[in-house]
Amino acid sequence: MTPPSSRILVVDDNEALRENLVEALELEGYTVVSAADGEGALEHLAADPPPGVVLLDLMMPGISGRELLSLIRANPRLHGVRVVITTGLSGARARVQHADAVLMKPFGVKDLLAALRKVGLQPAT
Repeated sequence: MTPPSSRILVVDDNEALRENLVEALELEGYTVVSAADGEGALEHLAADPPPGVVLLDLMMPGISGRELLSLIRANPRLHGVRVVITTGLSGARARVQHADAVLMKPFGVKDLLAALRKVGLQPAT
């Protein structure tokens, strides 16, 4: 398996959480972009090259995390993109198919970094 690009797309409708995740990941040496919803995420995913990992909130208005995950998996151009689902829904881990990892909210930086290592992502620095 080829290691993913070290660029991360954070997708979460909670602005404070999204900003905290971006800051924490940048401090760890990752290149990070973010989107507040599925529509914004699709714009970032259309960029070349796509991010290596999408950190994706499961519950969002509009295009949900589950729907966005399906769109990512259906697009051959995004074949190598890893998806880490973030959710506070209990039991979601068993119900989310096709994600590379599931991170239960609330989580700390150590848990986040462990999930990224699990999907093969290392910081660029």
